Amino acid sequence: MDVYYIRLSLTEIKLDLLSFAYQAATSGFDEIEHSGEQLTAIVKKVDQLV
Repeated sequence: MDVYYIRLSLTEIKLDLLSFAYQAATSGFDEIEHSGEQLTAIVKKVDQLV
């Protein structure tokens, strides 16, 4: 895998996690729509890098 692709993927995952954390902090975890699906999508992105 190309180093730039890995860095770009890690940046995307980081932004996804920051976005999710912001939503959880501002509205509460229970109020986030499709929170399980969002976390599953992030985990799948991490799995693709491994």
